[in-house]
Amino acid sequence: ELSQAYIWQLLRMLGWGSLAGFLGFGVSFVIVRLIRQRTETAMTFLFSPWVPILFCVLLFALCSLNLYLKIKHETKNSIVDNIKELG
Repeated sequence: ELSQAYIWQLLRMLGWGSLAGFLGFGVSFVIVRLIRQRTETAMTFLFSPWVPILFCVLLFALCSLNLYLKIKHETKNSIVDNIKELG
C-alpha cells in the first residue's frame, strides 16, 4: 500500500512535468514556425513527440522500480516485519 501511494505520487509528478515540457515545446514550435514563415528561412523543424514520450515512459519505469526497491528494503527492516518473523 505504501509503495502504491508513492508510485501514484511519482506518476502525478512525472505527468505534470511531462505536460509542462510538451506544452513548452509546443509553444516554442509555434513561435519558431511563425518566425520561419516571416523570414522565409530554409529550416526544417519537424514535430515528432515519440522520442520524448518513450523517454518519459522509460524514466517512469526506472523511477518506479527504484522507488519500489528502496521501500521494500526499508520495510524489510521495519518493526512490523521483525515481529512477524518472531511469531
